[in-house]
Amino acid sequence: MGFNLHLVVLEHSSVDRLAVAGWLPTGATVSAEEASHSWYDGIAAYESAGHVVLLDPTLRLAGRTGDLATSLGTTVVSATFGSTAEVHAYQVDGPDVSRLVVLQEGEVVEDQGGALPEEAGVRRDDGGENWLFDLLAARGHRLDLDVPGAVVLTHG
Repeated sequence: MGFNLHLVVLEHSSVDRLAVAGWLPTGATVSAEEASHSWYDGIAAYESAGHVVLLDPTLRLAGRTGDLATSLGTTVVSATFGSTAEVHAYQVDGPDVSRLVVLQEGEVVEDQGGALPEEAGVRRDDGGENWLFDLLAARGHRLDLDVPGAVVLTHG
């Protein structure tokens, strides 16, 4: 597949709540598929099963998910697909959790915090992208590229 994308899930949240963290809708929409491409220069959001999914191909939110979790008072799940560099990261930040695992070329190069329940049975040697998709699925999340009207966001 070859994704280069930062996928962020704000659990138990809504797009309207993003204003608390300074992220506001521009009034424009974009398909989730378009917003997932590395050439897309923006951040788009859609709601799915009571959560907000942010598509961030330019990695503007990388390293800032802990701040989002704090400002919104919710758990933030982050999957960084870096297929070009063969670097993949899974991060979960929230009121009672802090976890980060980074794979480079299939090897663990960073491992912080205790293992989470969704990690049980998910193979790290199955390829970085598969590992991330499996972790997201085990937590009850998935990337839906068929969403036609993801909301384009700006930080203001």
